[in-house]
Amino acid sequence: MNKYKLIALYFIVLMPLLTNGQDWLRYTKKEVMRGLSKNLKSNDFSATIQHTDSTITFLVRDSNFVDLDVIYYLDNQGRVEKETHKSICDSCYKKYTDALLQNKRYGWKMLSKSFYISKFSKRIIMQISSLDFEYSLIYMPWNRTQYEELLGTE
Repeated sequence: MNKYKLIALYFIVLMPLLTNGQDWLRYTKKEVMRGLSKNLKSNDFSATIQHTDSTITFLVRDSNFVDLDVIYYLDNQGRVEKETHKSICDSCYKKYTDALLQNKRYGWKMLSKSFYISKFSKRIIMQISSLDFEYSLIYMPWNRTQYEELLGTE
């Protein structure tokens, strides 16, 4: 299968599955494992789910798709505090981060070329590494003062 068909399949099948990846922030390990397993069973692609006490790793390795790694990092209470999405495809990564940044639900504000902050109530920082085709969503339990300091509006 050629590269363009792989990219097209990525956007048709995997994007709907993963576009709300940030919705797993603050969920428990059990909830994430159940959700990923359910999504895997209801879609037609090959992926594996691995876990330790501190991480859950979702690896898409299917000849019909571009490889994708999603790693969920758990805090001491077993809740997702960070998730990292890594692709090997520049155009896949770019389209995904662009779509995520345009999602008005999160009210993203640019702090720098590599960092974005959600609206206060969502409490998320997005860190983008374009060199690695990777981005991370990080839960931040900030208060209003800390949030305004990050924005420079105190």
